[in-house]
Amino acid sequence: MEQSKMKFTKSNDGYIATRKDGQVIRISLSGYNDGKNSTWVSRYDDDFDGDSTSFAATKRQLVAEENGIEERT
Repeated sequence: MEQSKMKFTKSNDGYIATRKDGQVIRISLSGYNDGKNSTWVSRYDDDFDGDSTSFAATKRQLVAEENGIEERT
């Protein structure tokens, strides 16, 4: 089975994509720096409690994580 990948496009505050189930995901710099490394964060639209918020050292890690979720939905 071919892997489906979401296309994250540049937005004003980072990157945005929509999963096939309609969930909108935004990836941006978190504003938190751990030493010299900036931390990236992914957030879901309408997730007011932050249950689906994820942090990573790189944007690539978060994109891979979201693409894994996309495959399972």
